[in-house]
Amino acid sequence: MKVSSIFAVVAAKIAEFEEPDDRVWVEDTTSQTSLTLSDASPSQSWTVPTIVDDGLIQYLPNQYYRVYVTVPEGNAIELSFENFDVEEDGIENECENDVAIVFNGPDGNYELGRYCGINEPPVIFGTRQDMTLVFKTNENDVNHNGFKATFTMKVLDEPTLAWNNILNTFDELKATIFAGHDHIRTHLQNKKALFFNRIFSQFVWMGDYGALECDRPADVGTGVDFTPPTSDFSDPCFALGDFIDSIRSFHYSYVCMDNLYPQIYTPTPGETKEERRDRMKKIPSKAKRMLYKQKVAFTDQKFHAMGCLLE
Repeated sequence: MKVSSIFAVVAAKIAEFEEPDDRVWVEDTTSQTSLTLSDASPSQSWTVPTIVDDGLIQYLPNQYYRVYVTVPEGNAIELSFENFDVEEDGIENECENDVAIVFNGPDGNYELGRYCGINEPPVIFGTRQDMTLVFKTNENDVNHNGFKATFTMKVLDEPTLAWNNILNTFDELKATIFAGHDHIRTHLQNKKALFFNRIFSQFVWMGDYGALECDRPADVGTGVDFTPPTSDFSDPCFALGDFIDSIRSFHYSYVCMDNLYPQIYTPTPGETKEERRDRMKKIPSKAKRMLYKQKVAFTDQKFHAMGCLLE
């Protein structure tokens, strides 16, 4: 008998005596909820279903809830929690028991956060027209109340829409590039991941990035100068180059100068109007110089590191 056949027989015998492990989460979705936000209904809520057991309110074990939320084009989604009470594992709060997971887009896409315990999670901002909340519970029969999740539609301004376009393309392009290459050694794949993230970090929106606000726009260009990144990833190398060009065009249109070159913004004592005007004139040239340095930083050698063979 062939070795492979022996292993197949042994595996079959083991399977006959093994009982299902009821400690793992149920794979099938217990409940799916779809919410559509609009001008007529800009905010909607979802609450974890509960029961009353011996006078105590608690959610059910072995459940898998999925809440999918969408908004019209030009908007994004804000998520806030109330009365948050979810079982935690007690081991650095890694949420190995019950957990609420928030995804930017459909579940399985970019994860925005996972939460458990009794501390209320922070307000979560998505960058897409859709968001998914997943709540999973294991077999433990515990007295926890769950939470109330409120989704609110947020109208986005032009720069934020452009930046969200870049963020979403970044996630998709990264997945495409990594999936499209079969490397013999894992460390090469890790090297690519680190390099790609380093590319992105060079183009962060300067200034109040967290609030997506800018007190001092560069005013180098206008929104017309922004070129959205391609959505065609059939040629990952071309898509990567186009992505970099799109980020450069974003900076040319919207780059925030809040924390860039402070010596230019800091007026000298007794500065005249003419001196101030001359100082402010230097800002666009500084921004252009910054963009030029970023452009020349991407050499053929670095593209080769991403698996792209340039002609």
